[in-house]
Amino acid sequence: FLWVVLQSQRSQIKNNMATSDDLQLTVQSSVLSSFIARTICHPLDTIKACIQAQQAVHVQENNNKKFFSVSRNIFHNEGIKGFYRGWGIAIAGGAPGLAMYMTAYEAAKGFGSSNTTVHPAVVHFTSGVFAEAVSCILFVPVDVVKERLQVQSSPIFTGKNDYYLNSKDAFIKIAKQEGVSGLYKGYTSTLVSFGPFSAFYFLFYEKLKSAAINRDSRRSDGDGLKPGQSNITSMESLGAGSIAGAAAAFITSPLDLTKLRIQLNRGGDMNSNMTYNGVLDGLRKIYTSEGLVGLWRGSMARVLFTAPSTAISMAGVEHFKTLLR
Repeated sequence: FLWVVLQSQRSQIKNNMATSDDLQLTVQSSVLSSFIARTICHPLDTIKACIQAQQAVHVQENNNKKFFSVSRNIFHNEGIKGFYRGWGIAIAGGAPGLAMYMTAYEAAKGFGSSNTTVHPAVVHFTSGVFAEAVSCILFVPVDVVKERLQVQSSPIFTGKNDYYLNSKDAFIKIAKQEGVSGLYKGYTSTLVSFGPFSAFYFLFYEKLKSAAINRDSRRSDGDGLKPGQSNITSMESLGAGSIAGAAAAFITSPLDLTKLRIQLNRGGDMNSNMTYNGVLDGLRKIYTSEGLVGLWRGSMARVLFTAPSTAISMAGVEHFKTLLR
C-alpha cells in the first residue's frame, strides 16, 4: 500500500524527498552515533531492565527495587561487566537498527512534507510511528536477546538451560527452544510501546529544534552557514534530544514496562498473574496487582537512560552529517 502511494505521488514529492546522498549520510551518521550512545548509556538500560523484571517475579526486597540499590547489587555480584550484559547484541543490531530508523523517518518526513495541507506536527508524529514500524523488524529480536541477558541473574531464570553465555548463545538457544516466534516475542507490544514513544519524541524534538533555530533569524533563513553545515548546534541538539527523550520516555513508561515483561515471559517461568495476553491485558493486570504507581515501575531509570541516549544519538547524527558531508 505504501509503495502504491509513493509511486502515485512520486512526481509531487520528488523535490521534497531526501536525496540518496542524504540517506547515505543518515545511515553512516546513525551507525556512529548509535555505537557511542549505546556504549555510554547501556549500564543505565541494564539497571532499568532489572528493576522492571524484579517486580514481575514478585521480588519483595524493597531495596532491590531502587535504582541505586540495584546498581550496587550488580556491581557487587558481577563488577563492571554486569552492567554491560547484552551490550554485544545491542551494538550488532542497534547500529543498523538506528540507521533503518533514521532513514525511514527522514523518508517519511519528506513524503509528508510534500503535502502542504498537513500540519508539520502531524508529519513529525506519524513519521516517528512509521520509523518505528520499519526498524522493529530488526530491533525486536535484538531487544529480546538483550533484555534476557540483562536480567538473567534475577529469579526469573531458574534452570541451567535458561542461562546464556553471551549474545550468540542466547540467540541460538532462543531460536532453538522457542523458534522464530520466540525471537519476535512482543513484536506487537514493541510497536505499541515504541511507536508512541517515537511519535512523541520527534514531535517534541522538532518543536525544540525549530525554537532553537528561530531564535536566530540568520540560521532560520540559512544565511551565514557553510555548505552542508547544520543549522542547529551540537549543544542545542543535545538539549533538544535530552528533553524530548525524557518527556517521551516518561509518558510511555507503562507501555515499555508491559513490553519488557511480555518479552521475558517463557510461559511456565512466571506467575500466572504475570503472563500477559497482549498489552491491554498486561496494563490491566499490572494496575490490578501493583496499582497506578506500578505502571510507572522503573520509569526513573528509563528516563535516566533515554534522556542521554537519545540526546547523544540525535546530536551525533546532526554532527556526523556535517562532518561526513
